[in-house]
Amino acid sequence: MSEVSSDEREDVQKKTFTKWINAQFSKFGKQHIENLFSDLQDGRRLLDLLEGLTGQKLPKEKGSTRVHALNNVNKALRVLQKNNVSGDLDRVWIPRDSMPNV
Repeated sequence: MSEVSSDEREDVQKKTFTKWINAQFSKFGKQHIENLFSDLQDGRRLLDLLEGLTGQKLPKEKGSTRVHALNNVNKALRVLQKNNVSGDLDRVWIPRDSMPNV
């Protein structure tokens, strides 16, 4: 049996999660995502996903600066904590190079 490379495993995980998100968005009548990282990086689409999953209206910051993106992602993390999603959310970080250049 051949070994699966780390890059191949990451690609499969990205495709699988993208398909799952798009299946959820289809249920909620939201526009699909194309790129997992770039489409979720400002936190707005992540909050859209959480709105559909929780049934709560979640306000989003509409600006396009790094601060707006961080506030949206932080809001999403708080929603996950509030809904008892397990994981070490205090260790989540966003690489500087994945944030919008505004």
